[in-house]
Amino acid sequence: MGQTATGSISRHSDTDGNLSNFEDILQKISRDKLIDQTGIQEIDIHPYSNVDASIFDHWMSLVLLAGRKLKVCIKIHFDTESGKQMILSKFNRSPDSITLDMIFDRLKELSNLTAGGLKESLGQENGNCGLSLPLVTRGFDEVLFRDRFLSAKKHGKRNVWQLKSANFKLILSSEIQVFDWSAIQEVNYIERDEEEEGELEFL
Repeated sequence: MGQTATGSISRHSDTDGNLSNFEDILQKISRDKLIDQTGIQEIDIHPYSNVDASIFDHWMSLVLLAGRKLKVCIKIHFDTESGKQMILSKFNRSPDSITLDMIFDRLKELSNLTAGGLKESLGQENGNCGLSLPLVTRGFDEVLFRDRFLSAKKHGKRNVWQLKSANFKLILSSEIQVFDWSAIQEVNYIERDEEEEGELEFL
């Protein structure tokens, strides 16, 4: 199997459904976690046409889910105003009181929750994967991540989607590297449980 110029996986036909299902589950989890963080129920998933873009937005939060069979880098691309609106949707605060550090903390938490939800969906493979600490960097750094991903020896697939509400939007991307297809054969979407959502602490 060979890797194309866009970094997509060359794979056998019987793996296509598993990979597509895995990507769909990740998108649903990201939406669920954003609903939990903002309290906004009307958040929609939209496709993003330019999957091969090098820069998506001003800032980028990212986290890595990695194991022997699978590696997934999840990124959230955002601007300052969208981050501010996320906080204002959940907390009764003055817009002028929202600092950049608050926005960064909120987006790192969203990255962490999304990756944690994906890890949980892996079932038996869950215990074989670990999570990195989330971090925030400038959106321009995506150029460096993109170049490294394209030059990776292992086969990879990039996926990009948008989460939109009435007041803000986020662009999310994932870079999936599958070393053993058994890792994603039994991935299950876990329905969001509002009773277990809990309250987010805001510092």
